[in-house]
Amino acid sequence: MTDIENSFVSDLGSGLTDLELMDKYRISAAELRKRLLNLIRQGAVDSHDVYWRPILYDYGAEGEDKRSSPRYPLKKLLPVVCIDCPQLPPGFLVDINEKGGCVMGLGVRAGERITIAVRPENLIDVDEIRLEALFKWAEADKDIDVQAAGFEIYAIDPKNFVLLKELIREIIVKT
Repeated sequence: MTDIENSFVSDLGSGLTDLELMDKYRISAAELRKRLLNLIRQGAVDSHDVYWRPILYDYGAEGEDKRSSPRYPLKKLLPVVCIDCPQLPPGFLVDINEKGGCVMGLGVRAGERITIAVRPENLIDVDEIRLEALFKWAEADKDIDVQAAGFEIYAIDPKNFVLLKELIREIIVKT
């Protein structure tokens, strides 16, 4: 293996998130996936050690609709509340990364920019992580009668960003 491949494997094992790896090595989500598969084929990493790495990348989407980085799916859905609109019932976080995520059941509309709180429920030692979300899309799922909505993180203070990255690391390890 090359020095870069050895460094990549070391970073992979250190708990860096996919987005951190993509930023450090200046690669796309598709290139990250390709590297992971090549390292598995070479025997440099065990597939069991990286099976959780998300493949939630929009290969079919084009332009601004294409997600720039993979998201981490949650096996345990985390409650999300709207701070700006407490009359809305709580929703649940379905997937997340350092740039955005998807919630179900929150009842927001595309184009809305609101402050939400994610409740980590003992995954990390904090009651909530607050961020300002810009909802890019929202649609009802006819099969389960619940709305899903995708958001981009519009603003997040440094403390909450550190907590978000800690949550993502815990999702990687525990869910």
